[in-house]
Amino acid sequence: MARGEGKRVCNIVFYGLPPLEVLLYASINNCSKRSRLPYMVRVKVYYSPGCPACRRFFLYAIDTDNLFVEAYPVEDPKIAARVEELVGKVVTPVAELENGAVIRGCPPSYEEFIERLKAAYEGRPAKGIVRLPGGRRVEESKRESGLEELLLALLRKRLEVKGD
Repeated sequence: MARGEGKRVCNIVFYGLPPLEVLLYASINNCSKRSRLPYMVRVKVYYSPGCPACRRFFLYAIDTDNLFVEAYPVEDPKIAARVEELVGKVVTPVAELENGAVIRGCPPSYEEFIERLKAAYEGRPAKGIVRLPGGRRVEESKRESGLEELLLALLRKRLEVKGD
């Protein structure tokens, strides 16, 4: 991955086009931080400019102190090949921490985003983490896919409705 001239937006360096929403948010927010990680975390994020989860990842990153992000677009064939190597297919966003941990996707809440980053940095399995430091793959069952949680919530809701 050649590191040409990147465009810096707060704590993110884009090696492709930054999504417009990210530029607007950084401008309005003035790069102020919502919370601070207890340690410096450096991450490479593989993204697609039109991906909603990617944009959310970048907005959360802007809100986080002690997080430095390099963003690479999957439209580049070399970047797409790297993503496929990491997670088995080209999907976005994929975050590769400098310790070797890999996170797939971006959670809907900022709090879960922070917890996922901490777990990946510390080497703990958590939802969305597909690889831990040292290249250890996380089994699907330990990733807490979220589908089971959703199905259980729907089932509970249905039982509550029938019980009334």
